[in-house]
Amino acid sequence: MSVALASFNGERHLESQLDSLARQSALPLELVIADDRSTDGTAAIAAEFARTAPFPVHFTVNPERLGYTRNFLAAARSCRGCYIAFCDQDDIWVPEKLARVAAALARSPRQLDLVLHTCSLLRGEEVDPEIFPAYLQRPGTFAPLELNPLCIVPGHSIVAHRHLVELASRFLDLLPEGVFVGRGHDDLTYFLGTVAGTTEVLDAPLVLWRQHSGNTCGVPRSAGLTRPEVQPHLQFLTSHAAKWSALAQALGELANNGDATFSSGLARASGFFESRARFFTMRGHVSDPAVAYGSRIKALFGAHLTSRRVRGSGRREGLRNLLRDLASLLLGPQRLER
Repeated sequence: MSVALASFNGERHLESQLDSLARQSALPLELVIADDRSTDGTAAIAAEFARTAPFPVHFTVNPERLGYTRNFLAAARSCRGCYIAFCDQDDIWVPEKLARVAAALARSPRQLDLVLHTCSLLRGEEVDPEIFPAYLQRPGTFAPLELNPLCIVPGHSIVAHRHLVELASRFLDLLPEGVFVGRGHDDLTYFLGTVAGTTEVLDAPLVLWRQHSGNTCGVPRSAGLTRPEVQPHLQFLTSHAAKWSALAQALGELANNGDATFSSGLARASGFFESRARFFTMRGHVSDPAVAYGSRIKALFGAHLTSRRVRGSGRREGLRNLLRDLASLLLGPQRLER
């Protein structure tokens, strides 16, 4: 198992992260650090660590800035291990992290494409009792589309098969802007692994996720209290229909031109998201006052009798969607808020 670390001006916390890698009870095959042209002491810290590290350390500087996502993917694609653990520059790994992941891989009767785990939040020197993400606290082995592929899972909670990393790099080039909010290496890898691969979830917080002002992605204390931005109902439906359609197209292209290991799973996922696009398109017709009323009623029944919900959304969400669309039909979409 290799560790892929993407660095950029990380001197403030990098040393403690590297020390936690050296303290792993099961050491990695190697550590690959791709530096995105840091201007601080990151390179010196990495070089000093490489002198005494109990495993090989490969440090490279990009010839030009790649940005967060492509820098991580470049680091991961340079790894030699069959499995790759993403590593941020500012966290602390629990000593048993790699050992727990390796044990899960060893006991699985079939090849795992993705291993996920939870983390604890580190605020200053205090460990927050909250475990994140909450939806990963259900351990087990999951087939494609049994987990919600649109959830947010931080990269340090992901260990991926190298075939999945190669797939994520190609997928990034196929995706139009705006389909993924973050378009991070973790978003792409988690999405592809859960729609087309086999995923193992460990209910164990194996990383201390440091929260600070420089986080690329963090969890504010008020995260659960913030109301999402209000979006007009019809606009919400049409924008989601376009996103699901774009996802279906990209997955279809990847199935035809990607790794044969995932081709059948990717093709099924493409069909799934195409059905989601049709579902939101029909819901959009229900809410569109420009569509004839009889056609809107027909679209309402068509959407909710034949739709395939994203797994994990549950019956309650399906009922809410039905009631919302009925209200839009009877009262008009301008009366609804997202």
